[in-house]
Amino acid sequence: MMSGKVQMAFSSIAGALPFTSDNRVKALATTGTMRSSVYPDLPTVAEAGLPGFEVDLWLGIFAPASLPAPVLARLNGDLKAALQAADLKASLAKVGVEPRGTSPDEGAQFLRAEFDKWKRVITEGKIKEN
Repeated sequence: MMSGKVQMAFSSIAGALPFTSDNRVKALATTGTMRSSVYPDLPTVAEAGLPGFEVDLWLGIFAPASLPAPVLARLNGDLKAALQAADLKASLAKVGVEPRGTSPDEGAQFLRAEFDKWKRVITEGKIKEN
């Protein structure tokens, strides 16, 4: 983009921040359902004119399906507690990340919903593998 070979790109907020903060690149909108605390004056893509548009960056931690339930419960509890640590939350907020810790069932439900959403996008967009 900065060399003029590409006119537009999608990026995570963390990836874009160094370039938008010194005005080498202009941010146009965010892709989540809510405005970012990093760019509070920047509209979402839906607010900017494409209703229903939503792409959110998320990260998940996965474990083997055979992991014993007590180990999974402890791991999940420890991860959720770590995500609530004030210093970690503050560090993540600087790059527009809001930790959401979920239960294994909630994570699985979210993953299924994401799979279904992107399957629909691929099907309706008639996207084919080359």
